[in-house]
Amino acid sequence: MSHAPPPLAPDEPARLDALRAYHVLDTPPEAAFDDLVSLTAAICDVPIALVSLIDRDRQWFKARVGLAAAQTRRDEAFCAYAILAPDDVLIVPDALSDPRFADNPLVTGEPHIRFYAGAPLRSPEGHALGTLCVIDRVPRSLDARQRQALEALSRQVVAALEQRRQVAELAERNRELQRFTALAAHDLRSPLRGVQTLIDVFFEDHADVVPSDGRELLERAQRGARRMSMLIDDLLAYARLNAEVRSNAMVDLGAVVDAVVEELAPAIEAAEATVTRGELPTVFGSETELRQLFRNLVSNALKFGRDEEPVRVDIVAAEVAEGWRVRVRDNGVGIDADYRETIFEPFVRLHAQSEIEGTGIGLAIVAKIMGQHHGEIACEAVDGPGACFALTFPRPGSGDGAAPGASAAPPPPRP
Repeated sequence: MSHAPPPLAPDEPARLDALRAYHVLDTPPEAAFDDLVSLTAAICDVPIALVSLIDRDRQWFKARVGLAAAQTRRDEAFCAYAILAPDDVLIVPDALSDPRFADNPLVTGEPHIRFYAGAPLRSPEGHALGTLCVIDRVPRSLDARQRQALEALSRQVVAALEQRRQVAELAERNRELQRFTALAAHDLRSPLRGVQTLIDVFFEDHADVVPSDGRELLERAQRGARRMSMLIDDLLAYARLNAEVRSNAMVDLGAVVDAVVEELAPAIEAAEATVTRGELPTVFGSETELRQLFRNLVSNALKFGRDEEPVRVDIVAAEVAEGWRVRVRDNGVGIDADYRETIFEPFVRLHAQSEIEGTGIGLAIVAKIMGQHHGEIACEAVDGPGACFALTFPRPGSGDGAAPGASAAPPPPRP
């Protein structure tokens, strides 16, 4: 007698649409699902556990324990019956005694299924996408505790699928926002450049005939256009931290600081400033973002210097329990204690625009970069003038996304 295939679900077209909306078929293994099938196998005391998704002509396993195959034909799938079951769990104590499965190739041949239990994975709309199932090669059943656990874990599989979909949708919205931001920034920059160019040309051609009050108005317009250009650049930089794909590697912070000092050399020389650094660690992260971080901190120190003495910036590191703490200390005007918590929020400014130009986004960018490196930033109290920013980096291998087993030792001193 030939094996009879299972019937289709009553909502089959909508069920397939719901499954494909998750964009999960044929994706690589993921720890969240692997952990759930491992836990299910342990609780139910079976050699095989699967997250099985029922496609049009196949069942595909998002996660599996104890089975080599990545998929099987749908007409041979026990799970194709489980998604039709009126009860929450389909239990087949002995497949050889069940006319639906006795001649099934998965029973008469590998993996020689005798016992099966499958809990449907129902989407929030009620469509059965597949099952969380357990299999044994001997007849048996589940006790009440195991059955409840199988049902509970099947809900966790659906929660993981939902979370996966939401993350993908959020990533797509971020990409759309990035595209919109880039287009908007381009459209805003063009007229700003035109305004600045026209004012420059007007000054060159008519400087001798422009009255003092007219000159003041034009200079104010120039400052406004320059500030708007800075704001666009900073907003773009802040938005990119959410949208760009990050390329992480081991990064020598000493080399990063040296590159930033070289890049800012004209501004450092103009301010007659001094930037020194001690021995700095190697951390796991994005070199591009870390350069932006130190560029913002050093630029801030140059911007907020005091007239009484030249700016001095000292960058030193010390090993702490969490990993490494890098302190960036300057001798500038300092930061009032009331603002040490709020200065890392966007658009927070401590000085009027007429006193010191800026957008109030620089330190928000620094804080976001530290967050993306699983670190922390704080503005510490200091004795005497100036400000001190403490950056705490996790030891490589200890944080999410860190390089496992990487050494946290600092590089040798650079000349």
